[in-house]
Amino acid sequence: MLQGSGLFKGIFLVQLFIFLVTHTPLAFAQPPFQPLTTYSQCSSYVEDKALYIVGGKMRNPSGGPNIDTNQAFAIDLTVSWDTSKPAYQQLASFNGRLSSKPSSLSQDGKRLLVLTSLEGFTLNLDTNQWNSILNITYTTVPPELAGVTDPDTGLIYVPFGYQTSTGVYEMLIVNLTDNSITSDSRAPTFSPQQSNTYYSVTWNKALGGLVYSTGDGLFSYNRIDGWKALQTQGETPPVRYLSCLLSASGENKLVLFGGRETPAMSAENRDSPPRTLGDIYILDVATRTWKKGPPVTPDDGRRSASCAIANEQMIVWGGETYINKYSFPNHVVLVYDLKTDTWVSRYSAPSPQPTAPTDSDLPGSGAPSEKSNTAIIVGVVVAVLVVLLAIGGYVYVVRKRRSKKADDTLKEESKEEKMKGDDDQAFGKHAYSPSHGRGGWNPTLGDDRRNSNFSGTAVSSEPGSDRTLRPPNTVHQGFYGTQTPSPNPHTHVKGAPVDECIPREEFARTGLRDPHTVVQSGDDRDEKVEVYDSREERMDPEARV
Repeated sequence: MLQGSGLFKGIFLVQLFIFLVTHTPLAFAQPPFQPLTTYSQCSSYVEDKALYIVGGKMRNPSGGPNIDTNQAFAIDLTVSWDTSKPAYQQLASFNGRLSSKPSSLSQDGKRLLVLTSLEGFTLNLDTNQWNSILNITYTTVPPELAGVTDPDTGLIYVPFGYQTSTGVYEMLIVNLTDNSITSDSRAPTFSPQQSNTYYSVTWNKALGGLVYSTGDGLFSYNRIDGWKALQTQGETPPVRYLSCLLSASGENKLVLFGGRETPAMSAENRDSPPRTLGDIYILDVATRTWKKGPPVTPDDGRRSASCAIANEQMIVWGGETYINKYSFPNHVVLVYDLKTDTWVSRYSAPSPQPTAPTDSDLPGSGAPSEKSNTAIIVGVVVAVLVVLLAIGGYVYVVRKRRSKKADDTLKEESKEEKMKGDDDQAFGKHAYSPSHGRGGWNPTLGDDRRNSNFSGTAVSSEPGSDRTLRPPNTVHQGFYGTQTPSPNPHTHVKGAPVDECIPREEFARTGLRDPHTVVQSGDDRDEKVEVYDSREERMDPEARV
């Protein structure tokens, strides 16, 4: 029964341990999130806070057409990290696969808008949940459009994002306050047939609002002035498609990086796909003067990448490279320091910098914060202690039961020994009462030898002695009843009849070897009665007094 109970408890403890391990969030046991490397993804950023990325195209391992993805994640810009190990935070995946679609953030930076051909979706960065908010009748074709948010009004602009019933592409305007859309029919001064796709946009109030970069040059747009070309000077960048265009340094700078060359840029590549670029240009907004920075190596040039500005640095993620074939860049993440005009291997977060990633400052990250990490660690420690205590308690109970069983066994054995007439303990309780012997109780003598008047016979240990002592009326409580012991402190008595004594040989077979001393109560003093092995030499009675 005990073994079955122990087995049951052992199984229960194992199940309890598995439950605690599988139901306790162990952040340190889980591998860090690592996104797929893609290009043409939807992206937008909050300066100094996070770069948000959704979808994108990944390479097909089998060599077929590239595959759209539904991944969604953020790069944390509130903490520092090496370019080889950015601070990724996984977000809720998009309900479907997509790439090359316009996206932007709400005015408060808490909702990420992604526009597909017929619907608009927002990711609530506080709850990390996607919602469908627009059911629209426009079509975003051809692909590779981009959106940007006016920080003053919260309106989101997508050049050539609205298609009229006559097939004309106009400016699409999305209002996330009431989830409505409008359009602006004013046409730009450049040819839309050449420039309505593969462009890049940013917002720079000093340059007129929306800034648009395309193969035809640099343009601006606002709802008052409409479209106009921007005149610049200095090291003017060659025209390009699908580049990164960002406002930086409090809108005092404009940064242009990478992209894809146009066929006219390189005559020798007319019969092959346009090459990707790795050069960088910085425009001083006050003087509208371009300055060229150091380029990256050709294998790190890219087009259709995601870019952000944080703490006077440009962060670049993903994109596609083409030198002799299409591939991903050598380094997925690049960081350019605008203060030193150099490419660096580490992103430095704004000051004051937290000592550890503060994921709670990153809306919708769904990742544990520093406080929650501490709580998780404490919870794990408590769970382990509970398991150890449970195991220790089980071991204690098992040992306790075994000890009790051993004690009960010893008690039973002791009880059985006490019931035996020839037990050594019984001999130590009276002067001499061998079981079934001729000086103790003998069944043939009748019950009178066991009553209160029964007198035992003291036996002489002297060789050849044929004498016994008739004891006085002093009563001693023996093992088989009351007995009258010898008044002398030794067993050598005189006058004992031989027929009432146990022969020396029979006495020797009782196994008694050491003397047993008991205290006898007398009328006026206590006396010691000592029983000696008959095989020992008799001691001098005077010396034993």
